Formats: sequence, structure tokens, C-alpha cells
Amino acid sequence: MLAGDEYVIPGYNGLPLNHYRIRDGKLEFRWIDRRFISSWRTLSSEDIVMHLMLKTSVSEWLYARHGFRTGALLERVA
Repeated sequence: MLAGDEYVIPGYNGLPLNHYRIRDGKLEFRWIDRRFISSWRTLSSEDIVMHLMLKTSVSEWLYARHGFRTGALLERVA
């Protein structure tokens, strides 16, 4: 589910729901299952690069909604 600065990947077969958001220019993540909601945590540059390299749905969301460019991030990580 896409909603501007938030992205949700529904869980299935008992797996938790993954919830991403952009807040204050940082990508944050938490998971939600039937009994627990985790705290938000900020993804590191390495975490973001992993999503980009694996071409996950999170990276597609970053590209589609926020014009995210890998080059800008890779320069900061290097």
C-alpha cells in the first residue's frame, strides 16, 4: 500500500506487516504483527543500498514517490 511518505507491505501466513515511512528526511521502518508493534528505527545507508541493489518493492517506492537516485546515496556511503 502506497500513501505518499508511507509504504506498507502486508504480511501473510503469519508473517508481520512491514511499515516504512520517510520522516525528517530519513527512512524509517517498523513491523507489526497480531500482538506487537515494534518501535520505529532509522534505516542506515547500508540498509537502503541493500534495498536498491536487490530492487525490492521499497526501492521501487522510493523511486516512484520520491525521485530517489542511487548515485546521490552511493556518493555519501563511499
